[in-house]
Amino acid sequence: MSSITLHISFDNVTKKLTYSKTQTINEVLRDCTVKFKIPGSAGELRYNGKKLDDTLPIRLTNLINNSKVVFEKTNEKLEKDVNLKIVWNHKADVRTFVERFKNSLTPREIIQTIEKKHHIEIEKHGVYEINILDRRMRSDSNDLSKALVELVGSSASSMVARISYITNGKTEEQDKINELQKNQMSQYQARLREEAHRKELAEKEKMAKEAEQVNNATTSTDIQSTEPDVPEPQLSDKPSINKESDQLVRQENEAQRDVDEGNGAVTNARNMEVEQEAKDTIYIPSSFRTYENPDTDYNMTVDQAKKYHKSVVNSRMRPRSTTEKRKPTKYLIRIRFPDRNILQLNIADAHTSLGQLCKRIDEYLVPQYQRNYNLKIAYPPFSLIPLSLSTNSTPLQELPQFQDEKLTLIWEPLEKAAGPFLERADVEIKESNRLPELVLEQNRNSLPDSSVSHADAAVPTSLQNASGNRSLTSSSAKSKFPKWFRSK
Repeated sequence: MSSITLHISFDNVTKKLTYSKTQTINEVLRDCTVKFKIPGSAGELRYNGKKLDDTLPIRLTNLINNSKVVFEKTNEKLEKDVNLKIVWNHKADVRTFVERFKNSLTPREIIQTIEKKHHIEIEKHGVYEINILDRRMRSDSNDLSKALVELVGSSASSMVARISYITNGKTEEQDKINELQKNQMSQYQARLREEAHRKELAEKEKMAKEAEQVNNATTSTDIQSTEPDVPEPQLSDKPSINKESDQLVRQENEAQRDVDEGNGAVTNARNMEVEQEAKDTIYIPSSFRTYENPDTDYNMTVDQAKKYHKSVVNSRMRPRSTTEKRKPTKYLIRIRFPDRNILQLNIADAHTSLGQLCKRIDEYLVPQYQRNYNLKIAYPPFSLIPLSLSTNSTPLQELPQFQDEKLTLIWEPLEKAAGPFLERADVEIKESNRLPELVLEQNRNSLPDSSVSHADAAVPTSLQNASGNRSLTSSSAKSKFPKWFRSK
């Protein structure tokens, strides 16, 4: 709200007055002398028993809308001497005058007195602005013709008046704004020209590549058209036994090829198992392309969806196990650093204490960051691991944050730093795209379906059909789920 309503009482008479929050308490006092018909009298306003400073604007007081205020007359004289410090700012020249005036004088009379006494010209340099306490007045306004006591009140005994010219300041400020806008526009146009030039070069390069591909395709077509046609040998009429023997030979060759491919698939699948590093490793950031799911991952029938939904519902209804969770016997801990490096620690003994873990981390840190960091769990709510003298001797398997064999922690320095944080001497360094789970994810298309065992995968389709294993093939085809949608 930009306005406020006050309930002002005087001698059991209450008046409801509305003011802007930018108006001063002194203006309210002057209105009270008029409303209560006591002109020429000094007074004060009290709110909750405390006097309100008449030099302050209403917005800087603790008055709220519909506040009840009491007006009281005082015996204080309205006219008195005040100490006035005048600061005159003309271009680069700043001059200060300290004088004593009657508060019944107007700001214009005070300025004229200063001009005569110090032989200066204030009003002839253009339109100016004078600031007294919280009042801002232009030289062409009527406020300069009002008495000082009406503008700032009778309680003020010392004040500062600042005089500055509007025209000069506004022009210089506008020139700076214009210059800044001009520079920004020129930079923007330069960026547009550079971007248009870059797009033009890319378009030319694209057209050149397309023309080269068309030329290559035309050349290959010409070569194929110039090749002589080799006449096919005419088939002679042979006994049917020869045809049957040729067909058997082809079936045996296909069967052997399927067996070899099946054995190769099983071997590759077994080689795709995640291999954990036996020693400490630092994984540095690497750029790798985003994996795109093949179309086969999205093939699913309505029956398969119902089966998956039923398995999810049954898993919720399954009673929780009452047996205690087995404590870890070893740890594989990965620590992520702010510069995206990952330190992997393999701890074979689960009875290792928290202090020994911190000491092992310090071995790989730059000296200035040793024992100068925090450790957090890398999943919400990112709880802080307490590093103190009381927990340093506690085994890891007794701490609630270390109840899983595979953990990921976040390393944070106590003070903001850009790194590097790790020393890479005497430690194996690999790129992050060689993390075992990433390697497995990138090659998961070569994994066998979980519904088919290694022994069944080695049996080729032709031999299954020949041996009558049609039921096995049909049942595995019906139960085939996408690799990411397995229910069992």
